[in-house]
Amino acid sequence: MTLNRRGALKMLGTGLGASMIKPPPMPRADMFWPPGVKTRFIVERDDPRYCLTIDDGWRGPLIGAFMNFIINKSMIPFTWFANGTGIADIGNGYPNPESPYKRPLPMWFWWTRSTVGYHTMHHPSVEDQRKNYNRARWIEDYEEWLEIALESFAEAQEKSLRLNNFAIIRPYARAAGGYFSDPFMEMCDIKGLTPYGWSVDPYTLVRGAEIGGGDIFLTHFRDSEWQWYAMLADLEESGDLISRDIGEMESIEETSLREWYCNHFYFCRQRMCE
Repeated sequence: MTLNRRGALKMLGTGLGASMIKPPPMPRADMFWPPGVKTRFIVERDDPRYCLTIDDGWRGPLIGAFMNFIINKSMIPFTWFANGTGIADIGNGYPNPESPYKRPLPMWFWWTRSTVGYHTMHHPSVEDQRKNYNRARWIEDYEEWLEIALESFAEAQEKSLRLNNFAIIRPYARAAGGYFSDPFMEMCDIKGLTPYGWSVDPYTLVRGAEIGGGDIFLTHFRDSEWQWYAMLADLEESGDLISRDIGEMESIEETSLREWYCNHFYFCRQRMCE
């Protein structure tokens, strides 16, 4: 059976989809966040490009299967919002046991032009964050995370910068549990990080939402969410959706806004677009 984009999303968002996967409880994509948290990108109408983001750490049994899937199926770029434990687990030379390429995992990010953003060191609960995390604690947490990230991705980052002028470790941040508290936002401002939420997640898909151009889609390395990757790969193959990492989506948004202004304002056409 071949499904187009709308058919696939409808199937997975109704009874059959709900029986196929049962995602664990998570913050809703329509939850309230501070104004500084970016939840989607502005793109042209009918633009199929969206952003795939994956949170937390790696699940050992899924590492090889997922990366082979990304490479062999459709070369899907994504942004990993990694916690410190997840980065420490893969290290800079951790092999992919199920991969025929036998490459260290960080090299897959260079190959797919995927990126890594901050998602706390130990993924504290919302209650823990409220009680124990002030601005200074968040700054300390980020600096510890950054040190581990740069060490774990050192070889891949150097190669990517040298050959592609492309940085894997980026100044992106996502709060644990989607709890973008004032101290967390203050830390982001001090450290020059852009905070990213999301517009679609498995919870909202099961409720009937769809992924469209400009969306930021949140997933995890979980057995219960494996079907979403298969669905995305099929939609990528058909051209109904095209995944890009956050960095490229930022450039796409900038271009879209520039073209819109140039098409609508004489001043802009004269001063900016000539």
